[in-house]
Amino acid sequence: MYIGLIIEQLLSERKVKKISLYNHLGIAKNTLNDYLVGKTSMTVETLQKIADFFNVPIYFFFDDKHLSSSISQTGNGNVIGDRNQVTISDCESRLKSADKEIEHLQELVKEKERTIQILIDRK
Repeated sequence: MYIGLIIEQLLSERKVKKISLYNHLGIAKNTLNDYLVGKTSMTVETLQKIADFFNVPIYFFFDDKHLSSSISQTGNGNVIGDRNQVTISDCESRLKSADKEIEHLQELVKEKERTIQILIDRK
């Protein structure tokens, strides 16, 4: 996803539409979106084509100096990306909620297993 962030930043800074990039690459819109979110890994050849499109060296995508403007700090938590403004504390809160839900579901499963065992023992 890191490379996807850089590509998104280049698109935004240079006011280039995604359609231009995926047409240049000869790929489907969904494929480009999968690359950008990290769902699909791109080949070195594809990354080189993207570098050529933006007229940057391929190592540009592995240098984090130019990313400092898109990942910033706000208040007490780091902001993850600049699009969604999701803070680390938000993620931690969601993780705690998910952990509680998992514990609850595990208790339900145990109760169901006990009920099943009781029904089996009655036979």
